[in-house]
Amino acid sequence: MLPTLALSAILKKWRDVISTDSAILAYCTEKYNVAPKLFVEIDERNPPKEDSCPYIVLWPGHKVEGLNNVAYQYVIPVSWVIYQRAKVTTGAITEYSGVYEIDELGQLILKAVAEANPDYPVTNVDFASNLTDYQPQYVGHMEITISVAITMGADLEY
Repeated sequence: MLPTLALSAILKKWRDVISTDSAILAYCTEKYNVAPKLFVEIDERNPPKEDSCPYIVLWPGHKVEGLNNVAYQYVIPVSWVIYQRAKVTTGAITEYSGVYEIDELGQLILKAVAEANPDYPVTNVDFASNLTDYQPQYVGHMEITISVAITMGADLEY
């Protein structure tokens, strides 16, 4: 029997973890006076508007499984968006607050999902922010990889 794990199992677990994470909730409440909205997939042609910010999106990912693999890999993309117009000027230095906040929120999301299931550790993260295309909306995106060493006949449950 070929062991397999449904991507939907990971998505549902991460959905539940992110939606109840106290650090994410506290951060968004402190910075934006509202809890973040969470989406599993969005219509990219008609994405949520600025009044939906902050929001987090879990995307259907992809996986690599099969008999020729010593470890299976599961990749789940995650995006998050904030709305922040604030900037601070001190002398000759101007800093847009969104630059820091998009990174801080992304780190909280990563920490939450990385701790979701210690038996399935995060083995790779490709993390980036798009700081200019949508200002004053700031967009962060990461692809999170979980690798699982496989033993034939084992059941995989996330």
